[in-house]
Amino acid sequence: MKLLAKTTLIYLLTTLLVFMIGGLVFYYNLRKIVDEETTERLFTEKSQVEDFVTAHDTIPGNSFTSEDFLEFKKTEKPVQQFMQDTILFSKEEGEDLPFRQLTFPVRAKGTDYSVLVSKNLFEKDDLVEAILYSFSVIIAVLLVVTLIVNRFAAGKLWKPFFNSINQLHNYKIDEHQSLSFSKTTTREFQQLNLALESMTEKISGDYKNLKAFTENASHELQTPLSVILTSTEQLLQEKNLGEKQLGEIQRINQTARKLSKLNQTLLLLAKIENRQFENREKVDVGELLDSKLDFFSELISHKEISIQKEIAHDVYMQMHPILAEIMVSNLITNAIRHNVKGGSIHVKLSPGKLCICNSGEPLQGASEKLFERFYKENNSSESTGLGLALVKQILETNGMHITYSYRENLHCFEINF
Repeated sequence: MKLLAKTTLIYLLTTLLVFMIGGLVFYYNLRKIVDEETTERLFTEKSQVEDFVTAHDTIPGNSFTSEDFLEFKKTEKPVQQFMQDTILFSKEEGEDLPFRQLTFPVRAKGTDYSVLVSKNLFEKDDLVEAILYSFSVIIAVLLVVTLIVNRFAAGKLWKPFFNSINQLHNYKIDEHQSLSFSKTTTREFQQLNLALESMTEKISGDYKNLKAFTENASHELQTPLSVILTSTEQLLQEKNLGEKQLGEIQRINQTARKLSKLNQTLLLLAKIENRQFENREKVDVGELLDSKLDFFSELISHKEISIQKEIAHDVYMQMHPILAEIMVSNLITNAIRHNVKGGSIHVKLSPGKLCICNSGEPLQGASEKLFERFYKENNSSESTGLGLALVKQILETNGMHITYSYRENLHCFEINF
């Protein structure tokens, strides 16, 4: 849910809650006022009747005007004053309606009377309902107007913020472009934009320094390694070397080759992490698999490994072509290197899924460590421990993932794309 929608929803719910509580308080206060006014009216009527009887020593007749219903009954002794709510049939309305009645005693010409004053309540209820209805309509209109005004006003107020978010979303660290934030008079947004400008400048500077350091370090390492390789290869051509000397030179040569490969792989990892392979294309995975299997065919034949293929046609993935080639090469190389002589490799490609399995003994360590850098299941001198880590990094950079499982004596790596 967007920020603007959240703030609007919170504001709306808070307003509704306040109006509901205020409406309940208003309703009960209004009812209380109406009840008090009705009771006060009954006692006013009582005072008028008592004043009339005192002045004329007789009960009121037709000349006595009253807005309420009066009823006089003779009694043998004075009655107790009391008040009650009841339901009476109204001839005017033609139905049973609520009334409030006050009974009190009077004495005229030596005779005791019981006076019953009745006042209808349905008119007061109608008044309360009319007021509440009007109140509800006003609240509804106020909420709608407030919601509309808040929507447009908040959208305008938050526009600089969303512009800043959009600028960050389109920002590419390898193409350092100046961020163009919209002008705003809101102090908090001004502070945010200044902080973002400062942060992106620092990130860009750090990125450039790291990129330069990585490339320079790789270059500086590659140069002496090339010298060592060239020198050892020349020494290996000498005919007067002893067996021990030849073995030592070969060991140096192999170590230098391993260091060179390690250096190149680490540089590639750094470039991937720095997102220097952003240009993605449609890569024909089936064609790439056939090409790499053909490239490694001699090595596969040397280990007497059988190949089983189920490769669907016209299956593509969006990835930089170089990264796709490195990923497939590493997976096939891994399947060959960690296979057994006379083993098998199963390659299955279907839309959205690639699975490469190879025969071999079960893992000795935890399978979760397979994709960690420099992790080796065995101490093979041929492996740098970076092949599967590189595959995982390539896939994660492109929004994909790889899983490992061991089933039916096969090590299986499955990619969903």
